[in-house]
Amino acid sequence: MASAAANRFFIVFKRLHKLPVALADIKANPNTQTIEIENKKAMIIYPNPVVGERLQLLFTAMPEGLYTARLLNSSGQLILNTRLQCSEGDSNVAIPLPKKMAHGTYQLDISGPGNTRSVQKFSY
Repeated sequence: MASAAANRFFIVFKRLHKLPVALADIKANPNTQTIEIENKKAMIIYPNPVVGERLQLLFTAMPEGLYTARLLNSSGQLILNTRLQCSEGDSNVAIPLPKKMAHGTYQLDISGPGNTRSVQKFSY
């Protein structure tokens, strides 16, 4: 006999990956679709999965300087190699994606001043 109760289903969320910063340091602004991260060094790809023809990067509390971004496909082939100028503090950088880039999973390897490095996977 099937149940007709309103609470017969429930959803369980499980985090598969660690977040780049502590949740306590993130403040969402309900009036806009922005996220503020306080005093934590981070390089974050958003949104993930990436939509459109640009990959958006949020640099928070990162040192000023020239960064190198290498985009690799799931086979490890280099798709894009570019340099990014980041100002001190918080920066928002857009990387134009190749026009005929196939949908799938990619890896972005970013290196910069002071041995700064971040490797992140994202979907397109």
